[in-house]
Amino acid sequence: MELSQSNVVSEEISVLRSRQRHLDRRRREALDKLIDLKGSIRVFCRVRPLVQMNNLKTKSSVNVEQEKIAVKSVGIKKEFSVDRVFDQESTQGNLSLTCQFFFSAV
Repeated sequence: MELSQSNVVSEEISVLRSRQRHLDRRRREALDKLIDLKGSIRVFCRVRPLVQMNNLKTKSSVNVEQEKIAVKSVGIKKEFSVDRVFDQESTQGNLSLTCQFFFSAV
């Protein structure tokens, strides 16, 4: 009976490893398609929190959207389009979770 259970477990491990290889292959194919569609360079932007000096409240000169950032300085507003913008409240964890797919693909 013990040998039978061992065979069943070995077979399950073999099936799971095969499935993992299949999923890894599909993940690589999906990434290749994404790169073909969007190119291989990704631009992420993280806006640092505004540093307040002398307890003065200042209005942020940065406007953040999901894929766009606008910066206003000396009356001039410039907009930039990127793949993803992380706002002032984003943490390193948010950044890592979003970008881990791209890091593991390299």
